Amino acid sequence: MTDYRFWNGLDTIGGNIVEVRTEKARVVCDFGLSVMERNFEKPANMTETEYLILENQLPAIPGLYHTSSFQELDLPSVETDERETALFISHLHLDHMGGLKYLPENTIVYLSRESYDLYRTLLEVGEESPVEVTLRPMEYDETVTVGDIRVTAKHTDHDAAGAVAFFIETEDLKLIHSGDVRLSGNYPERVEKWTKEAAEWGPDVLLLEGTSYSFDPEEKEEEDAGRAER
Repeated sequence: MTDYRFWNGLDTIGGNIVEVRTEKARVVCDFGLSVMERNFEKPANMTETEYLILENQLPAIPGLYHTSSFQELDLPSVETDERETALFISHLHLDHMGGLKYLPENTIVYLSRESYDLYRTLLEVGEESPVEVTLRPMEYDETVTVGDIRVTAKHTDHDAAGAVAFFIETEDLKLIHSGDVRLSGNYPERVEKWTKEAAEWGPDVLLLEGTSYSFDPEEKEEEDAGRAER
C-alpha cells in the first residue's frame, strides 16, 4: 500500500515537501526552505540541521538525516531506514532545493539535466553553494525507478530553467507533483502538453502549487483596506 505525506508547505509560501512511500521505497519531491520568522537563537552546540528542524524550516523526516549529534530531537538517523530513497527537485529556487545542503552525501537527488547544468554553472561563478548529495540528471519524459516507485519528469514553464512536474506511480497510486508552474510565461505549450498527458494518464492525486489562496480572504481584505487608508 502506498502512503503520501505533506511535510511542509501547506501553510507557507514556498518550502513545499511531499513524500510518497511504500514498504520498499520512498521518494521526496522538492526540499526547499520556507520563509519563516525564527523563534530562538541557535545554541552553540546545536547543529544547523537540528536547529532548522526545530524551527519548522526543515521537515522532521525519520531516516533522512545524520542525527547522532542532535541534542534535543529524538529522530531516527539515515542508517535506520533500509528503504530505497531518492529526492526529486522540480527547479532551482531556494524554496524548492535550499535544504539539500543539510542532507548526507549518500542521498540520491534527481533533477532535470537543464537544471543540473545550470547548477554546475552557478557553482563555477560562485552563485550557488556546493552540496554533499549525489546529483543525478534526468531527461524530460524520462522515467526513474526507485524501488517500486516510478517517477517521470515533464517539462513545464516557470521562471527558472529546467523546471519540471513529476508524474509518480506505484501499484496503487498515481500522483502528480506540479512544482511551480505558469501559463503566463514564454512556453505555455509545455504546460498544456503535460496537462493533456495527465488527463490521459488519470491521476488519483494532483498537487498543484499556488500562492493566490495562501491567506484567509477576510485577513486579505483587512490588509488591503489598511493599505488604502495609508
